[in-house]
Amino acid sequence: MAQIARERADPYGQFCWAWLDAHVSPAELDFWWTATLENAWDRLDMDTNADNIFGRPVQVISEGRSGGWALIEGMDEAAARDWTLDDLARWERFAELARATADDVPYHYLDALYENVYLPAMAAEHAAADRAQRFA
Repeated sequence: MAQIARERADPYGQFCWAWLDAHVSPAELDFWWTATLENAWDRLDMDTNADNIFGRPVQVISEGRSGGWALIEGMDEAAARDWTLDDLARWERFAELARATADDVPYHYLDALYENVYLPAMAAEHAAADRAQRFA
């Protein structure tokens, strides 16, 4: 969390879990978590350029009870038994990119909260305080 505040030069210096707990509802936290996960799946499909990695049109989608499995649509499961070393190397490259994307999810979650919740709330709070001071 401190990394995001440092990278974004937090003008208010209050971005922390205590601020989020006091100002953001659990439903809104869930909304931003879900949005972050959906964005991660989109990035995994686009950023890995899965079509180029696998050498054919494929799509990365989430699968499983909590949507935590990456399923590559457009791959023949039976053909996987006949993969060459090159095929395995492509899969390894995709797996590395998938791991990096998953590792970045907490950062992107906090970044979404910072940009979309914290900064607008703090700007509104300070604008209201400035207005009140002008008319006092």
